[in-house]
Amino acid sequence: MQKIQVFADIQQVYSEFVANKKDPELQSRNNGDRSRFFLNQYFSLDLGSAPDFMDQDKYMNWLQSELLH
Repeated sequence: MQKIQVFADIQQVYSEFVANKKDPELQSRNNGDRSRFFLNQYFSLDLGSAPDFMDQDKYMNWLQSELLH
C-alpha cells in the first residue's frame, strides 16, 4: 500500500487502486463500494455519517471536510 503524502496524491493513488485487476474482492464491488473501500484503507473516516455516494455534491463536501480535519 502506498502512503498518500499530500491531498493532490489522492487522484493518482485512487486511479491505481481501481485499475488493480488482481484483487477479486475489489473487482466484485460497485463504484460506491470501491470508493468506500479505498477510503477505509487510507483514512480513518466515519463512513456511517457519510451522505449517499450518488449525491455527489453532498458527498464531496462531506469528504473534503473529513479529510481536512
